[in-house]
Amino acid sequence: MQDRAPKAVLGSEDVRRATTRMAHEIIERNQGLDGVVLIGIQTGGVWLAEALGGEIARIDREIPTGSIDASLYRDDIGLRPVSPAAVSDIGFGIDASTIVLVDDVMTTGATLNAASRALLERCGFKYEGVAQAYLQIAGRWRNHVLYSMLRSDRRGRTDAG
Repeated sequence: MQDRAPKAVLGSEDVRRATTRMAHEIIERNQGLDGVVLIGIQTGGVWLAEALGGEIARIDREIPTGSIDASLYRDDIGLRPVSPAAVSDIGFGIDASTIVLVDDVMTTGATLNAASRALLERCGFKYEGVAQAYLQIAGRWRNHVLYSMLRSDRRGRTDAG
């Protein structure tokens, strides 16, 4: 077996150009930056979120940037050892925000799904369970994770009072 040297997919100038392009897309697709926040998924998405935040600040203005560790929310948590990568760091409110989740690699979407679940719980949503084979996506039946949040005026109340 031959040892292969790592192959560079993108050089530093390519990464800079791609980051600039993504920053412009974020601004354009959101029709500005009002309420937009960036959250990098630990570990690889954090550096990219910070780079995007810096580029957005250069183009327009600074926006809040944070990070989230989604390792404990993955669907495949029982299939491999899990050790939390780092603590989540979201030092700003995310209510009524447009959250741009950032990761450095996307294949199946499992990490993005896990990060979404972590954010839901951080916002106060409660995990309710899983609807088995509930959604058909790309010809395959998928499970649907259920979360809920009761209005503050309904917590602990029933129709009886």
